[in-house]
Amino acid sequence: MAVGPMLGRMQSGRFKMVSTLLPWFEEFRLYHRRDGQVVKLRHDLMAATRYGVMMLREAQVDPAMFKAARRKAGQADPLGAFR
Repeated sequence: MAVGPMLGRMQSGRFKMVSTLLPWFEEFRLYHRRDGQVVKLRHDLMAATRYGVMMLREAQVDPAMFKAARRKAGQADPLGAFR
């Protein structure tokens, strides 16, 4: 049986989810399959997560835009306390 991209990332430790997203984890615990098919009951967050993981293959980073988005020297780092 082939493993999907989301399950593969979960099994290899490459899938990370913020621990404070309690609704996501509640839905994850309810997520299951019956006869090989996903039970489509309260699965909105799982479907959105799966869609996001599937779109990673389309993601592209333009190095020029990445450099332009960097902060200028001396500019405050709002996330600096969380790193």
